[in-house]
Amino acid sequence: MRAVIIGCGAIGAHIAYSLYEYGYEILIITKEDTYKKIIKAGLNIQVNENKKILIKKNIKINIRFKVYKSIKNISGIKIDYLFITVKLKDYNKTLIKSISGIVDNNTAIIPPCTNIPFWWINNFFSRKIKKERLNYFNIKNIIGMTMWLSSVKKSSNFVMVRHIQRGYPLKAISKKMEDKANKLRAAFKSTSKSPKVNDIYSELYIKSLNALAFNMTALYFKQNNQALKNNKKAINMIKKIMIEGEEVMNFLKITHSQNYNQRINQTLSSSIHTMSMLNDFKKGKKIELKYLWDSYKFLLKLSRIKMNYTNQIYKEVIKKINS
Repeated sequence: MRAVIIGCGAIGAHIAYSLYEYGYEILIITKEDTYKKIIKAGLNIQVNENKKILIKKNIKINIRFKVYKSIKNISGIKIDYLFITVKLKDYNKTLIKSISGIVDNNTAIIPPCTNIPFWWINNFFSRKIKKERLNYFNIKNIIGMTMWLSSVKKSSNFVMVRHIQRGYPLKAISKKMEDKANKLRAAFKSTSKSPKVNDIYSELYIKSLNALAFNMTALYFKQNNQALKNNKKAINMIKKIMIEGEEVMNFLKITHSQNYNQRINQTLSSSIHTMSMLNDFKKGKKIELKYLWDSYKFLLKLSRIKMNYTNQIYKEVIKKINS
């Protein structure tokens, strides 16, 4: 199997490592600084269980592991799986158009899971969404996959996974990609985790809600997981955001096997992790919160549900990080 991974950040690098170890051919598309470092010294992966080191691996460029600076460099080749692991600010129509030019009808596409995509919303509100807003891939080619691990990019070619929670739960959107989804799950289970999912729409919503609640709270208090765990006000904020978000689930009649208390405990089990948006903020990088919240605002407008508390916290967070 050949997998193309667009983005070699905290998650993309671990996906590359996991599939490479299983025997896949890996083609990474990444930015120039990461490209140059991997070409020169390979990709370094370290997998921890919090402070305990489980795996250290250096993957050099070889016949099954290659890196490129542009999607254009891989046009014309057969792609079995295509993963999009870029930041939400980079996930735009231009990128989607470029990807559409290299995949075919048999390529399984695994898009980002941080925000709520239009194809997800279209499943519930197809009559309310204009066709021109669905500038997307063929939904039958999509494998929905969430990413539950605490991972950080330490340098251009070094990624540390601090803790694997649920790993990579996944499910094909349609029967067309069921076989490839099953093969992908087997690959992830060899080095990580990949539980079966009954309702992928529920799974994706819960992951985005988790990202919203935890990143917003981490930015609000400027605290990592350990500090958040011991901050009663922070835990209460996370709960309130999740409870408001679950009103949308109730409206759409979707359920999830984990309640919000279980999800909070699971996420904070990675005690030394810093949420990705807070980590970006500390490094002076643009955070993704606006793109995540914008997808919620669109969903809330369609469902006519209010998340007043969450909206107020969002405004306060933006004010804090801009001050």
